[in-house]
Amino acid sequence: MKDNTKAILSGSFAGAFGYTLTLPLDYIKQHMQNNVSFASILKNTSPRNYMLGGLIGISTITPQMAIKYLGFHQFNQVFDNKMGSAFCAGLVDGAFLGPILAMQSFKQMNHQMKLKTEWDIVRQNYGRLMVPMALRNGVYTSIVLGGYFTVKPKETSFLQNFAIASALNIPGTALCSPFDVIRAKYTNQLLQQNNNGGLMRLSRSIYDKEGLKGFYRGYSSLFVNFALRFPITFALQFEILKFL
Repeated sequence: MKDNTKAILSGSFAGAFGYTLTLPLDYIKQHMQNNVSFASILKNTSPRNYMLGGLIGISTITPQMAIKYLGFHQFNQVFDNKMGSAFCAGLVDGAFLGPILAMQSFKQMNHQMKLKTEWDIVRQNYGRLMVPMALRNGVYTSIVLGGYFTVKPKETSFLQNFAIASALNIPGTALCSPFDVIRAKYTNQLLQQNNNGGLMRLSRSIYDKEGLKGFYRGYSSLFVNFALRFPITFALQFEILKFL
């Protein structure tokens, strides 16, 4: 089996596991980024609702991981720069993923929303939904995936892989949080039928109201979410590769 195929298969399985494990944290993050308090989320959310939109997310994991890992290897052959290659791969997979995961966000924020209604909103705003997710994934993938392959020793254990990715998650989440907040607030804007001015106006509004801290609303949930999802994904991927 070719190395690229192994990377895609192992990454897809590990990504699906990590995504499912952290889906409730993604629900919390989406609401906190839209000014809902943690206490209010816990009080008003049933256990079932924490998994809303999960089928949409799971359905994107395999193609997303295929794009991410295959893109990383292909870009690295051209640029011979792991962090730059990972940034490009993250841009591509985020552009693919952004509009689709917006449908998950709609379901998380409006439990009764119909799939057709979600898709109609996405179709009408496809380009703008691509941008913040593409930038978020590009930045985060550059730091975590690119940094991971830059510093990773040749022989590592599951715990060592997890520790490396966990350490890289700190700068990764710090740099990608602004794009994730913009993405969350923009999807909520569309949900409220208030698409006035697009992404730049929304970004200025966040800064004018809250300053830089506005771009880190819900950061604790983002950090914990990614600190579990991606280190587990990377560490588990290498364990799976041993059997392929």
